[in-house]
Amino acid sequence: YIRHICPRAVLIPEVISGLGVAAQFASAPTDAWPEPRPACVPSGDLVLAFEMQSALREALFLGRAEPWKRKVTGLPQLPQRAFWMNVLDHHDDVFLGFFGPETRSTMSSYIKEHGGLVHKSELNASARLASCVSESPERIALAIFLLYLTPGVPLMYYGTETGATTNYDHAFNMMKYRSQLFSSFGLYLATGACYDPRELHRGPISQEAFFAALDTLPGKTMVTLNTLWRQNPAYWSNSTLVILDSGEDETLTAVQTFEKQHHLVVINFTAAVKMVLISVPGLEPFFGAVSGDASFLNVTSGERRTFNKSLTSYSLECTLCPYEFGLLKLAQ
Repeated sequence: YIRHICPRAVLIPEVISGLGVAAQFASAPTDAWPEPRPACVPSGDLVLAFEMQSALREALFLGRAEPWKRKVTGLPQLPQRAFWMNVLDHHDDVFLGFFGPETRSTMSSYIKEHGGLVHKSELNASARLASCVSESPERIALAIFLLYLTPGVPLMYYGTETGATTNYDHAFNMMKYRSQLFSSFGLYLATGACYDPRELHRGPISQEAFFAALDTLPGKTMVTLNTLWRQNPAYWSNSTLVILDSGEDETLTAVQTFEKQHHLVVINFTAAVKMVLISVPGLEPFFGAVSGDASFLNVTSGERRTFNKSLTSYSLECTLCPYEFGLLKLAQ
């Protein structure tokens, strides 16, 4: 109906199901009019990828690339002009049901250890990203980078870039407010019955806090990625990821590619210094013959990185600092 009233409207189905089920809601036709006008084509949807959110959080919290790689490589194809919408934080509970029993138990314990609340038979959790990564600017920036790297459209929930934490004060105040509100209607409920765990994700964030965050690593990362997206929307909307073997699950290497534009992606998910090994034959289809030491420019930081060729000449070696990430183009 909305699309018939406003053909340029973008519909955002909120389907808390696996990616395969959610994909069925993309560009779903409507029957509001017997003969839809030509402009009312069933396209332009943004489908919230809640299962991908679980994979993002698992990778970022537990320091391993495999959950994210598995979802990215198995991502269902959407119709033309429909896109996945990816989130880290949002206003509602985080659904833990996408994890198997063992992983769910691990994630549940991790969230509790970082001040979050797990409820509804261990299937739902309330905890902001910053709290779950110990308020580390480096880990928040890495999370933002991984969000933008994930195929689809990144949705930034206000406060992620400022490092907003799980807000128990706000949730407690809203509980008291609801109790008083119900009492004014003659409904006298136990105060605890008015508690809503979703409020842990909410609460006011000042304009001053937002602008101050733009000078931090997470804020600068967000601004840089937004700028790159605006400068080259076709690349970011249509690029694909080719996952490379980095040598271990705690690091990620990939090539982001569209037409003749290619970037090398490197990520260290851990607090330790890591050495990544990148297959030279795997790079050559995108960057041509790589001889000697290869110099790359990190477009997210402006720094140059040199990859040394191994003694066997079949791989490039690079040392990554804790939680380091980069989108690299071959330097001229």
